[in-house]
Amino acid sequence: MKLTCWGAAGTVTGSMHLVETESGKKILIDCGIHYEKNKDLIDSNLDFPFNPKSIDAVILTHAHIDHSGNLPNLVRQGFSGPIYCTPATKELTYHLLEDSLNIQIHSAEKKAEFKKVGKKKKTQSKSVTLLYHFKHIKQTFEQIVTVDYNQAKTFLGSNEFEFYNSGHI
Repeated sequence: MKLTCWGAAGTVTGSMHLVETESGKKILIDCGIHYEKNKDLIDSNLDFPFNPKSIDAVILTHAHIDHSGNLPNLVRQGFSGPIYCTPATKELTYHLLEDSLNIQIHSAEKKAEFKKVGKKKKTQSKSVTLLYHFKHIKQTFEQIVTVDYNQAKTFLGSNEFEFYNSGHI
């Protein structure tokens, strides 16, 4: 087995860890948004260090946006496998992803605000990219499979995990 930490290493945001099993399966543990000081949110999170289509499954530890916030972007870029989480995590994640998208939209609108040029107003011609849209949130939720606490879940052949209530994660 190989473990690669793509996020939340040297920082507290952007939790994303890739487990590659001996059978060749790729399991992503969390897919959070990474917040970097003085860097654009979109630029910091738009691209993945792997091909999203190559991921077989995601295990979501909890709903915080730094653990779940980039799931719709992963789906938008071609991830089509199951996303495992607890029922409570599923419910909370939906609201957090909607809120995150609304923040992205608000920020994009701010960037596109009118700029005063002399006495006239001129719009900026810069196009704005979002990490995802509402349809990608919906798609993400169609891929979620809920698993209760203390229930061993076998998936992708002989791989197994179990959720425990352990506080933050």
